[in-house]
Amino acid sequence: MAIPRRINGISSDTMKLLRAGEGQRADFKRTPDAISADDLVAFANSDVGGSILAGVDERAGLGGVQTGHVVGCDVSDGSILQVTNKALSCLPPVAIIVSTENLAKVPFLRIDIPASSTKPHCTPKGLYCRRDGVRNRPLHPSELLRIFLESEARVFAERFEAAADRITEELSLLEGSLDGSISEMGRKLGWTGSRLNNTESTLSSIETAVQRLDMEAGDLTKRIRAMFRQDKRQDPIYDRERKKLFDQVVDQLQKDKKLFATLRSGTRVGVNASGKTAEELSPDDLKALLNEAIEVVGKLERAKYSIEVKKPAEFSSVEITAIAKLVIEGDEVIDGIEQRLLTADLLGSIRYEMKIVGTGALKKPATTYSKRVFDKAKASVPLTDYPLELGWIFLQQEHRSMGQMQLLVRMLVEMGGEAGLFATARASNEKMQRILVKQDFVRHGESYPSNRKVGEKIALFIRPANN
Repeated sequence: MAIPRRINGISSDTMKLLRAGEGQRADFKRTPDAISADDLVAFANSDVGGSILAGVDERAGLGGVQTGHVVGCDVSDGSILQVTNKALSCLPPVAIIVSTENLAKVPFLRIDIPASSTKPHCTPKGLYCRRDGVRNRPLHPSELLRIFLESEARVFAERFEAAADRITEELSLLEGSLDGSISEMGRKLGWTGSRLNNTESTLSSIETAVQRLDMEAGDLTKRIRAMFRQDKRQDPIYDRERKKLFDQVVDQLQKDKKLFATLRSGTRVGVNASGKTAEELSPDDLKALLNEAIEVVGKLERAKYSIEVKKPAEFSSVEITAIAKLVIEGDEVIDGIEQRLLTADLLGSIRYEMKIVGTGALKKPATTYSKRVFDKAKASVPLTDYPLELGWIFLQQEHRSMGQMQLLVRMLVEMGGEAGLFATARASNEKMQRILVKQDFVRHGESYPSNRKVGEKIALFIRPANN
């Protein structure tokens, strides 16, 4: 979707870039003056292109993660013209799209540089470089040679395909013309039936020759395809058919949530292709394409989630009610849950497209409750060493296996300070136990029967202080 040239707020795509920080697809600059020809060339020479945000600083956030912080810059026509002139000075010129965002508050510029079809590009000083993580890296001579060869191979393949199509069309026209001419000559000269038989024989010979030519053209196509694959050259026909099928698979996975969940869980299905796509893509290509599509859709889905951890009083009453419903849905606790949520030290929520779908908390349980848990588990450690409990953990079924609960538990533990923690989990809930172990919890004592589910057992996990 095209990005508006001037918008009052910050687009959702730009928000994702700010949260992700500088990387393969994004670079932050304090002012437009700081944008160099090197930056523009690096993104144009990359495989996916990228964006430069001018008027943005990089600052450390939660856990030391670097994210973008909007500080604003000059967004006048002069600044935009300055960036445009730098793009035009590259050899060949680099295509850019300049947008102005956040006009209602602190405006800044977004410069999008698509991956170029006319690469490689160099700066006015002759420097060839490309984006590599958070930096611009000069192209090695072998990389530069590969790009030139791929460009020439693409032009050759396009010209060959056009020539083959033109020859096939001309042969078809010739066959039709010969058929019509011979029929007309036979009609005018009054040839006998034997002559007509000879004519049919001639047409049959022509048809055989055309078929042979078509077969030879097909063989030549196969040889060129094999040469491209053997030398690992970029094949524009292959790329076109692969991209077409890849887009179809991604679209299907985004529409069919059940299918995506099934594939994400490890179940594999086959991908069938037909026509031109079946000629270009091997079974291994189709398998790799499906795995890549699952990964891409997974990233798109994960971007729809957000997690926040804060004091219960900072949540609205509507949010508290939504969290309480989730705790009840998870069969964690029922009686007076909304009031009990407000007594937690920290309360966390997982949102999917702004709707709360998961929850967790750090709380100081009553001493009688903690003693009952430790006694049932026959714990051998002092109860007073573990004043906080990690509890009220629940995530709706369709949102599991996306790594969100792991992130929420980690945030709760990190924000909980250095106090000793304990948690309980159903003995049959292996996923929750793995999440706890990754946060340095260890299983302690013995499993004991659950009060809520007959036949179910509960396991105690502890995390010592200063861990």
